Amino acid sequence: MKKFLLLLVCCLALVGLAGCGKNKVVGEWQFAEMTMTVGATTTTIKAGESYMGVTLNADAVTVVFEKDGTGKMVSNMYGESVETAFNWEYADGEYKLTPANAEDGDETLTVVIEDKLLVFKVEEGSAIKLSKK
Repeated sequence: MKKFLLLLVCCLALVGLAGCGKNKVVGEWQFAEMTMTVGATTTTIKAGESYMGVTLNADAVTVVFEKDGTGKMVSNMYGESVETAFNWEYADGEYKLTPANAEDGDETLTVVIEDKLLVFKVEEGSAIKLSKK
């Protein structure tokens, strides 16, 4: 009986670890910093700092991932709030975000978690990073 219980506990632990990468993203994320590279110059703007007259607060971009594979992204910039619903899936260490009402030609965003930050790699040398709330 003790061996059976030990085996059961080990199996449950392995099942929990197998889904660990997928579920790491579940929750609310908020803007932490943005890095832009133009030519040989790289600029990093952190939450609360201003860039070209616009202050980027933590609520400038928020993303919520639900356990059921859905989510929403809210952009609060330039005095306007824009919300976009999406579906997400996890594969090979990356999260793929597709608009909820995707049509042919809609872009899928790929994000990863690096150093406890959710990273949207916008283009070579540029990224938007969010921290978990």
